[in-house]
Amino acid sequence: MRKNTKHYYILSVYGWLLICYISVGLFSCSNINFTDITGIGADITPIKELTPQADQTTVYVRGKVTKQVPLLKNERLYQMEDSTGKVWILTHKTNWKVGQEVQTKGKIKYKKIPIADKDFSDIYLEVE
Repeated sequence: MRKNTKHYYILSVYGWLLICYISVGLFSCSNINFTDITGIGADITPIKELTPQADQTTVYVRGKVTKQVPLLKNERLYQMEDSTGKVWILTHKTNWKVGQEVQTKGKIKYKKIPIADKDFSDIYLEVE
């Protein structure tokens, strides 16, 4: 009876190791960037719902990076696009690439920009 218990224990240890090995292999080959996932089950806000009235509100957004602009102080602007629109994101992250799907948490900022009697005001997100 003891021999069966010992073999069962060894098999279960190897079984768990095999499951872990396969899981690591599958996730290492995927395009998921776990460093940018900021909350499991987080409510993702569509970009078209970001409004000036929501200034200073913290939201989660997800989309594809379409442009990037390096700034001073090791900051970057990334333009993110989802199926509803586009928004600029101000962040210290430097590892996002154009074409990459990302998810992030940021605070809605609204800047009023009047130039020559025209209004160029816009909304952007600041990653905390």
